[in-house]
Amino acid sequence: MNGKLVVDPEQLATAPQGRPAPSTLPATGMRDLLRFFLPLAAASMMMMFTHSVVNAALARTSQPQTFLAAHALALSMAVIVESPVMVMRQVTIALATSAARFRLIRRITGWVAAACLAMAALIAYTPLGPVIFGDFFGAPEALIAHVLPAFRVLMLMPVTSAVRGLYQGLLTRNRATLFITWGMAARVAVMAALAWAITTHRWLDGAVVGAVIFLAGMGTEGLVSMMALRIRPVRGGDWDQPGIMGYRWTLGFYAPLMVAGLMASLGKPIINSALARIPAAAPELAAFAVASALAWIVLAPCQNIHQTVMVYHGDPAARLVLRRFAVGFALVNCLILASLSWSPIGPWLITRALGVPRELVAPTLRALQLLVFLPLVLTAVDYHAGKLLQQGQTRLTGLARMANVGGLAVVAAILVFTAPGLGASIGPLAQLAGGALEASILVGMGGGFNWSRPASIMRRMLAPFRPQVRMRIPPGASAHP
Repeated sequence: MNGKLVVDPEQLATAPQGRPAPSTLPATGMRDLLRFFLPLAAASMMMMFTHSVVNAALARTSQPQTFLAAHALALSMAVIVESPVMVMRQVTIALATSAARFRLIRRITGWVAAACLAMAALIAYTPLGPVIFGDFFGAPEALIAHVLPAFRVLMLMPVTSAVRGLYQGLLTRNRATLFITWGMAARVAVMAALAWAITTHRWLDGAVVGAVIFLAGMGTEGLVSMMALRIRPVRGGDWDQPGIMGYRWTLGFYAPLMVAGLMASLGKPIINSALARIPAAAPELAAFAVASALAWIVLAPCQNIHQTVMVYHGDPAARLVLRRFAVGFALVNCLILASLSWSPIGPWLITRALGVPRELVAPTLRALQLLVFLPLVLTAVDYHAGKLLQQGQTRLTGLARMANVGGLAVVAAILVFTAPGLGASIGPLAQLAGGALEASILVGMGGGFNWSRPASIMRRMLAPFRPQVRMRIPPGASAHP
């Protein structure tokens, strides 16, 4: 090799002072990786069923259609207000390397949750609420009267989300993900029991029924996570060492993630707003909603890839198995969605299991067929975002997410005006375009990209899917030429 020793630069990377440090837990193989990831995937899939529990309860109220619509609007606004708190799980995974650092993150989380709660109170109890729900969401005045009581319950979501994100982040960092599945199972059980009790005994009526059930479930999940850390407390490593990370650096790490979370919460409202402007908007909106609900049962676990990368990528011995796992998982999800889209299973699920009218089957399947490719995009985005978060580079992830939402909005607007006949398919096309743009930015600007070689962008985007050859440094040898 001409007297030069070639090594993988990632082997030489160390976390600077104050930056996220890789986990010090033992190295893993594929079995350990699956043991870590599968509980997260199961929890994500169970999460999709919690909405069905709420909808079933609202369907048994005195005005099902009105209260379902009011709950959907209240929840959409609550998710936007809650979004700055939701990213605290990633912050905890990346930075909570000691008890002192965790206390600092917990303090900052309290400030953020209080600010979100204050904003929610302004919306819930001042004329700002009717303006937002009426002008931004387009709700009629009669519906707003049912939306506001539900939002006044859901305005507590930043508090429950803060507790859940903090303690689940600590469990994830320490690879105790099975407790997260137990928390989600407890959440589903409490929501189902509460839904049965409220609808059977008629304790409540209105959109507030869904809000109470949803908030109780979130609170249960957070409580189980707190109890889990008492059962399995964090010990060893640098946990008991004093922290060296200050407020300024932590807030600098968090701020881009907050922007990214806020941008992500706007994606679906943008698509719905675009579809509302095409001819025969109602059936196309319904078809896109059904296709998304069905697809996201499969796609939801893809959003846990970045957590897996954040925990394991710091171990050079685990990177090859991590890449193989990412490509395998993406391809399996593509195959599952393809089987739903191009086989009799899809129409049967849409008509029999979901009870969708037959006239919506065709547009739903067309949208679902485009969503087949989304696992590849989501996995690539999450894999590279996880690497950057593990290295403390949150600014680039925030920029990429902003580009995603911007690209999604532009593509949706162009298709609405140039090809409105695509109908429900506009949504998946916009999502694919935004995701591809985000992946390109994460790969192209994430370091090590050679802009003079166009083929290298494809190789970098497929990084999780190719084998890695690594040369070990012999004892006493220099890592530099």
